[in-house]
Amino acid sequence: CMDVELNNPLAYLRLFLTDAVIEKIVTETNRYQDRKWEPVTKDEIWKFLALIILQGVVAKPMQKWYWTTNKLLATPFFGTVMPEYRFTLIMKYLHFVNNEEFDDTTHPSPKLHKIWDVYEMIVTNFQRTYVPERDISIDESLMAYKGQLSWVQYITSKRARFGVKSYMLCESSSAPLTCMGVRVRVRSRTKGKFGFGLKPNSGSVRLIPIHDNSTVMVHTRGGKDIMKPQVVVDYNSTMGGVDRADQAMTFYPAMRNQQKKYYKKTFRHLLEQCLWNAYILQKKGSDQSLLHSDYIWKVAKCIFLHHHTPVAGSRPGCRAVGVRDDKGKKIQKETRFHCPDCDVGLCAVPCFKIYHTKGVY
Repeated sequence: CMDVELNNPLAYLRLFLTDAVIEKIVTETNRYQDRKWEPVTKDEIWKFLALIILQGVVAKPMQKWYWTTNKLLATPFFGTVMPEYRFTLIMKYLHFVNNEEFDDTTHPSPKLHKIWDVYEMIVTNFQRTYVPERDISIDESLMAYKGQLSWVQYITSKRARFGVKSYMLCESSSAPLTCMGVRVRVRSRTKGKFGFGLKPNSGSVRLIPIHDNSTVMVHTRGGKDIMKPQVVVDYNSTMGGVDRADQAMTFYPAMRNQQKKYYKKTFRHLLEQCLWNAYILQKKGSDQSLLHSDYIWKVAKCIFLHHHTPVAGSRPGCRAVGVRDDKGKKIQKETRFHCPDCDVGLCAVPCFKIYHTKGVY
């Protein structure tokens, strides 16, 4: 695991949602928009993602209810972070690739091209950030989806029977995800295409079989002692890593059933996986006990604190703000910009950034 601030939830999330990932989303979203559009910034995308993260804790059946003024349903904090129309607009134009550069004859995964660049960046971050222990789980996972896709699977054994199947590799004990690949297949009986494959001595992943014919005695529920091969006992105790990760991510989901476009839902699923991995890494790296639910709202809080955007006053008038000169002495200066969350007047440059990044101002 890479060196990060041990008690900073956002630092762990940034291991996967790196500046390169956010910059890619900002660039392609601004490229994809219509002419009447105020370009998004990295700070705005971070706040947009934080609201999605927070929706996993504060669950509501419809997205518009987060901005409702109905006293029975209101969550006024969402409106102070971002207006509903702006959140909806960003969600509408959220994009991850340059469509003009797409060539289905040379693309490594044409069916996933609308999410491929960001998908590949995040999965690569999974692999380079954490090296799993010896016992790993490789299993299928299903992202619920009923849209018009040629590779939607129907699996009767899953709770959500329709969806996009992927194969995941994770550590058996704590279940951080290390690698994943989306299964893409056509409706005919041709062979499927996979996002990744595993074979012995393949380079990045090496599988070494362990030859052991020993047996152990186990105590059954019926009160009997029976002999079982050690390999069967090991398999039963380590096979559930992917299932545990899937179950944990469903408690505070970033995905919504109303999401129509597969690449946006896939990105929100990747966001869930980033949050889960970041939580596991902080839990391993910190001496303090941390619940999954606590990590979710704490990382959202850190994003709101670190990614403010200045807002100009809607009417003429200035607010006094305490500014320090080169010698550190406080002086008075007038400004029309303020932070709506902190309710304090701050110069756009450099006071706004200093106030929200330094402990003592």
